[in-house]
Amino acid sequence: MEGYDGNAPLLATMDPAALVLRPAVLEIAQLGATLGHSLTRFNPRDTSESIHVERVSVATNGEAMAVQFEHAIETSDGIDTTAFTTPVTELLVDDRVQAFAAGLVHEPGASPGQSVPRTTEPGPLTALLVAPERAAAALRDDPGVGVITTRERAIGPAAKALLASDPPMKIHDKPYEVHHRSWRFVQAHLDREIGDKTYRLSGQLIAFLEDGKWSVVSVHYLALL
Repeated sequence: MEGYDGNAPLLATMDPAALVLRPAVLEIAQLGATLGHSLTRFNPRDTSESIHVERVSVATNGEAMAVQFEHAIETSDGIDTTAFTTPVTELLVDDRVQAFAAGLVHEPGASPGQSVPRTTEPGPLTALLVAPERAAAALRDDPGVGVITTRERAIGPAAKALLASDPPMKIHDKPYEVHHRSWRFVQAHLDREIGDKTYRLSGQLIAFLEDGKWSVVSVHYLALL
């Protein structure tokens, strides 16, 4: 993946019905959308100088894959070059991205963001998404599992401890929770209370069925700008 220029799909085709979760945005993907375009769409005048993929982790059950990686990106406005790293999570099924999340690791902001464009009633995954300690207990014992919080990222055994240390949240509005026979995911806006302030986040949790047991394989929280 080194030298990926952002003009071609990185790992798979984006399903047109997928929800794209980015800071302050939860939107429905468009057919033919590319990952590089989605990640570098912060300033329409900027151009992508380089995009490199780093620290890839993969968890699978044979039918679906939860992939986490980091995009090291350089953009230019023609005068100055800006470098930043964006952690990314994709749920891949049959070479199509069913769920996507990309967000900078930083402290939560207070922006309300946008409403979830497609919603469902809260289900069992929503209950795990708002309770990181419970989600950590359900995390699969697998070196390929990954956790991304607003503070940092961890892979494998370290992911459980990082997730368990995150404080609980409340659901802000209705989530989008999808259940398939062998994979499930939820994406939602969340509220975290710290002292007398409430911070808005977004979150994604992916679970797989393997050997008759459901387990969490990926969790991604991102602060809304």
